[in-house]
Parts: sequence; structure tokens; C-alpha cells
Amino acid sequence: IAVKVLAGSKGWRFVCGKVPAISGNPALARLFKPVAGKEFRPVDPARFLEVKPGTALDFSQLTERHLPAGKFGRLVVREDGRPAFEQRKEKPVRFFSFNWCISGMWRPEYHKWDKPKMDRFADAVLHRGYNLVRIHIPEQFFVGWDIVTKYRKNTEKDVSIPQTVAELEEVLDKGNLDRFDYLVAAFRKRGIYVTFDLAGRAMITRAYNVSHANGFKAHLFHSRIHRNHWKLFTDYLMKHVNPYTGTAYRDEPAIVLVNFINEQDLRFASGLAFLTGPFRESLRAKYRSDAALSAAWGVPVTFDTVPEITESDLRGGGRRAQDTGDFLIATMREMTTWFYRTIRATGYPGLVNHWDMIMRTLELPGRALLPVVAQHTYFAHPGKAALYPPNYRQRLHYGAWLKGTMATVSQTSSLSLFDNYLGRAAATRVLGKPFFMTEFSHCGYNRFAHEAPPVWAAFASLQDWQMLTPHSNTVKLYYQPFQPNAFDAAESLSGVMNSLFCAFGWQRGDIRSAKHAVSFHVPEKVLNSPDYTGAIGGGYNALFLLTKIGSDYRNPANPAATLQVEPEHFSAARSMGMWVKLNEENRRNLEILRQQVANLRRAGVLPAGNRT
Repeated sequence: IAVKVLAGSKGWRFVCGKVPAISGNPALARLFKPVAGKEFRPVDPARFLEVKPGTALDFSQLTERHLPAGKFGRLVVREDGRPAFEQRKEKPVRFFSFNWCISGMWRPEYHKWDKPKMDRFADAVLHRGYNLVRIHIPEQFFVGWDIVTKYRKNTEKDVSIPQTVAELEEVLDKGNLDRFDYLVAAFRKRGIYVTFDLAGRAMITRAYNVSHANGFKAHLFHSRIHRNHWKLFTDYLMKHVNPYTGTAYRDEPAIVLVNFINEQDLRFASGLAFLTGPFRESLRAKYRSDAALSAAWGVPVTFDTVPEITESDLRGGGRRAQDTGDFLIATMREMTTWFYRTIRATGYPGLVNHWDMIMRTLELPGRALLPVVAQHTYFAHPGKAALYPPNYRQRLHYGAWLKGTMATVSQTSSLSLFDNYLGRAAATRVLGKPFFMTEFSHCGYNRFAHEAPPVWAAFASLQDWQMLTPHSNTVKLYYQPFQPNAFDAAESLSGVMNSLFCAFGWQRGDIRSAKHAVSFHVPEKVLNSPDYTGAIGGGYNALFLLTKIGSDYRNPANPAATLQVEPEHFSAARSMGMWVKLNEENRRNLEILRQQVANLRRAGVLPAGNRT
């Protein structure tokens, strides 16, 4: 054997001996396969789904339960910003909930449930200790089983959008509407409150495959047809009298919150082509001539050639970036105002929420118009990739649409200082308003999923958040193998442990909330700069580990805060959704954090002897 050793090849060595052979695919040989024995014992996974009444895990009486829900009137906001019931304002309330994806009818067959089974499910929710259910995007459930079978290949282009009550009722599944009514009544009877989304991507149409950029989330910004449908359905549902309670939903005090539409936030990653026309019209109204527009932007351009809005346009500075940002903020404010006025016209006086996905300053003016702040946050959110190795034989007993793909899940720890998914979410709160975490998850397929239970119990308590809603389906009556995209479903043991920790630490109040709070004031000048596409820097939001934090667009001096801070550093956030990444330098953040900790000491937020 002749070997030439090149310069820089330190560490080379020669080994003489037998070479182990790997039969089959080497990638598959590395897979860990548990084998029943002393270390791994097979168990019946279904045994964990329903809690037996009267056992140690029966949390139905862990905290006070109102029988029925709504016993003390409508949920309102106290002067200190905490939620409470109008007939019992002296006692603030926390809502422990979960996202119930009722439109996912394929395996659980919700569309076939009879009253005994619905009562059984309501009992299962009760014994897990929940006092709220978020009925997550029920639109496909309202359309019925046919959406899964007959209309599964339909896109929005293949269907008409109901514009009258008669057209709406032609699409509505009256059997499922009755099930919805019975479930709400069953929850109410057991002291379980309800919140729900009025819309998702397709609303009450026979469209199944609808993208974010071509669905209701996009077209509601400017389409009269889509807005009329949202108004039609909202009016229909909120005025509908539940035959099992005798109360219209607009008057139902067991409904504590209504979400206009799930995650309508503007996503640069999926494109904003649907706003190109309205943007051009806004520029035409402002500049009146192509020459004036070209002069302002410093480039040859006409109203008819203004391109699709991109994030780079916003971050480029100059008049073009300013016009683009002004348009987006105005568009979001107008959308918020229209939703608010439309639902109030139905007679519903309760709390509402919107803009619950992306954590950046661009959303602040829209959120400022709402009575509460709701937020979603995820760690190790599953992604999707082409199957590897390509010849791997998939056994898809369930989920044939996953053929040729696989899930990807980050395997890093959630315990980061400056890129923490709880810290980013905490900074979106407005002190003096209720803060509702309406979706969260630490994916159970991440190897550090065990971090979630103590972390969520500790810091949701420290921050005094008023609602925790893990995603999703943490209560089930049926078993299926745990999949990455199931998030915190009932089969996820880390999800189950998270609920247990939060029940004691947060819901029961075993862990105290911070006495002090820091408010980050985001002034108008930030909204007139490229920083509005970013998020409050990690050196600031890392303070969530020490005390309550929040941000404020309107108030330089938030009365609910001990300390007011005007951030000088904003991250270059990318609009990747709930798990938006903060692209910033740790050295700068560490310098900021040291300054802020010193401020906390001077203000008495950190007492003498604190070792932070």
C-alpha cells in the first residue's frame, strides 16, 4: 500500500484489523429500535387517555369550578388589566385550556359522536382539570364529513363562497352544528368555558386545499365577497340560539373570548401578492402621478409596475420603505377595526383577539386596538422534508398524504438566553391588558422535551399569564401513534407532564408571580424605521427570567410597570411564524442585558442579595 500524507493532515492514522460490515442500508442501521426487556416494558398507551374520577390524577376540583360556567356573568377586564367575571371582579381568573382540533374528523370521527360520547369527552376534559376549551378552527367541522371525502381535492377556485343565509345553510352540516351546540352545553354544565376561532383559511365553503396566500386570511384584507361571507357567518353563528342552553352565542357568558381568524398575520415567506393591488391604489391616492412617485422613491416606477411587497423593501430605508410600512400598518389597523365593528354589530359584547402569530413591532398598532393580547409560540416546530433515504419503505397505516415526505425536528435545547421562545412571546404582552397564550408547544420529538414542564409552570407563573393553551388535542378518547405534527397531543408524555406541572405550579398558584414589571416602550420613531420588521432585542426580552415584562406602543409610561425602558436594539426578525428566529449578536445582547440587570437593581426590582 502506498499512501501520500498531505500537509495539514494531522490526526491521520492507520488501523489494521477486521472491518465490520453493515448489511442493508447504513442509514437504517443507525436507527434506535427499543426491544421489550428489562429497560423497555410494553404498556397499553390508551390507558393514559382518560383519568378515572376520584384518583390522584383527577384534577376536576383542583381549583374552584363555576357550575355552570358563566355563573358570575361575562368575563371583563379589571382596572389592573387582569380578567375577572363581572359579578366577581374582586377575584381574577386564570384559564387552563387546550386546543381541540374539532375539524380533524378523520380518525376520531367527531361527526359521528352521539350525546353519550360527547358527555364522555366533556367528563374527560373535566377530570384533566381544564376550565376552558379552545375549539380550534371549527369551519371544516361545520361543513361536515363531505369536506374530507367528496371535496378533498377542491381549492378555493373550485367553489362558490356563500353570500346569503340560504347559500350558507346549503353548505352547513346541521348535524354537526347540533353537535357543536351540545358540546358547548356539556362544557358549560361542567364549569368549562369556551373560546373559538370564527375563521381559518376556507371558512364555510366546500374548499379543502386552501393556501395561506390564496385563502380567507389573505382575501379578507380587501375582498368584499370574502368580508361579506365572514360577516354572514359571524352574524349567523353569534345570533344562533343553542337549543340545549336556550341562549344565543352572542349572549352566552360561558364564551369568554372570540378570535376573529386564526393567524392572519402577514407572512413575507409565503408572499404578499394579494396586497399588490391595494398598495398601488394607496400610492396613487398619495402621489397622484407616476412622476411624483418616481421622484419620491428615487427610481423610475409607475403605479402599474409597483412590485409585490417584500421584507427587503421594508428594511431598505428611504421613502419606499416608509410608504410600504405605513400601508401595512394602516391595512392591519383597518382590518382590526372592521372585524371589531362587525362582531359588535351582532350584539356580542365580550372579549376578542387577533394578530396572534408573529412576534414583531409591526403588529403593535393593530394589537393596541384590542382588549387583550393573545400569542402563539413553539419550540422545535416540526418541518417537512423529502423522504431520506429515498428507498425507505414507509408503512403508512394512517396519513397516506405523507408518502414521500418525513418530519424534521430540531434537537437543540430550549434553554437559550437570547433566543428563547417564551421570552419572545413575553415581550409581546401589553402590561395592563390580559395576556392569553392561545397556542404553545415544545415538540415531543425534540430530545429536550422534558424541559417544557418545569419551564412553562415556572415562567407562566412568574409572568402572571392568564391563559395557557397547549396545542393540541391533549384530551382524546382514542389512541393513535404519536406523530411530530401532533405537538402536545394526549399521546405525548412530555405534553402530559407539562399539563401536570402547570396545573399545580401555575393554575393552582403554587408558584408566585413577580411583584414588579418592566415595560418596553416602542415609540413612533421605531415604526418609521426598518426596526418595525424586527422584534425587541434578546438582551431585553431575556428579562422574562427575572420579572414580568411587556411592550407598549401607546404609553411611554405604562402605569402597570415598575420600570420603563425604551429599547435601542431590535433584532432582524424573519417572518417564519410562531417560531420566528432572532438574528442578532450575542455580544451586543449580553452588554444590553448587563445594563438592564443593573437597572433592575437600582429600581429595587432585584433585591439586595440577589445573585443574578
